Amino acid sequence: NGNSETPLMVIVKNLSTASQEWRTYHKDLTANYSINLDDTSAQANTSVITSVGSSTFTVGNGNSSGASGEDYVFIAWFASEFISIGSYEGNGSTDGTFTPLLNSAGIPLSPIWHINKRADSTSNWYMFDKARDPYNPTENILQAAGTDVEAASDDYDHVNGGIKLRNSSASHNQSGGDYVYITIGIPTIDRAGRILTAR
Repeated sequence: NGNSETPLMVIVKNLSTASQEWRTYHKDLTANYSINLDDTSAQANTSVITSVGSSTFTVGNGNSSGASGEDYVFIAWFASEFISIGSYEGNGSTDGTFTPLLNSAGIPLSPIWHINKRADSTSNWYMFDKARDPYNPTENILQAAGTDVEAASDDYDHVNGGIKLRNSSASHNQSGGDYVYITIGIPTIDRAGRILTAR
């Protein structure tokens, strides 16, 4: 794939057989567990992606990821100056937890696009972006596993260096809940310590 680093998140989809899930590996899920991009189920021990290594990942032999003779497509994300991939634990408060968004160099990002999902229980994937929603709190969300139109929900403040939760719902911020995310953003400073314009 042209990258010598270990992938932090991978999505695999079967192109040959209908009704196969979009299997998703995330570095902060339980080992050998995956979640599905196209439904609301919690992480499960599917052995879809059994290991990751330098520039590689290994799949199981199920229809959704590695059956003989089937065709597949995948998207892999690696450490980057413009990406933060991680997890957070909910605190159940409308004055919710603050999630720092750090890039591969440890520099805070100003988020542009963000998607998160509760890993330990059923929940949709929720997508936010600054193009549709340039002001806080965010109001316009899309759900990856749903067919509904854009919905309104005051769930997050997007700030330089992270995301501040403003909702105590189980989908975003239940006390003790485990959530995974990927964010694309702009570094707030460069490696020389110079402040950049976030938007």
